[in-house]
Amino acid sequence: MKDQSLRKLQQEMDSLTFRNLQLAKRVELLQDELALSEPR
Repeated sequence: MKDQSLRKLQQEMDSLTFRNLQLAKRVELLQDELALSEPR
């Protein structure tokens, strides 16, 4: 039982980490776009 919930938590953790990476990349892209569109 303990092993199972541990594995479940591990999977949750992995998907959150993955999601986090995706969001970080998205933010970077948006920041780049913003920098490009800013009047110099």
